[in-house]
Amino acid sequence: MKFLLIIFIVPVLWLANLAIQFPYAPEQLLRYDVIEKADVIVIPSGEFIRVKYGVELLQKGYAKKIFSPGDAPYNIKYLQREISKIRNTSFSYVSFSDSTYQDATNTREFILKNPIHTLLLVTSPYHSKRTYWIFRRVLPRSVKIISATVPQLESDFDIKLAHTPGTWEYGISRLEQKKFLGYYFKYGWRIF
Repeated sequence: MKFLLIIFIVPVLWLANLAIQFPYAPEQLLRYDVIEKADVIVIPSGEFIRVKYGVELLQKGYAKKIFSPGDAPYNIKYLQREISKIRNTSFSYVSFSDSTYQDATNTREFILKNPIHTLLLVTSPYHSKRTYWIFRRVLPRSVKIISATVPQLESDFDIKLAHTPGTWEYGISRLEQKKFLGYYFKYGWRIF
């Protein structure tokens, strides 16, 4: 009887957790934390605006290191050039990643080799909730993750247009909802 009860309760709790976490509205895709100094700035692969904002944070002194867990060669070259202009900073990268999950696993490997306690996670507004969610599941619990999301004014993503079918913002927010759902079922086996 206990076995049947466990088989019933675990999936119900898992689905209830999904219902609580799922980003029903485009605004729920966004995660902005208060930015503070960290050991490293991590820029998952993707849009150039993420790279540019990560460099801005480095220039403002929020960290002395940047790590790119896998990005396009032109983004890596830009990072190398810009970081070389800033004194007492370092740049590390992995040359390949095909998903946000792989970005997180590459970052975990970097953290295990370096004394990292806090990191600024730089990503696009619509990508911020899922990125934070997956990094939190992959990285050691001892590491503090701060979502340093690109400000909406600097991003192409206009949250107001995310409610209008046919716009790029609507399409990308629906895609992120689907990706969140896929990631939840693939990687979300921790109930709470």
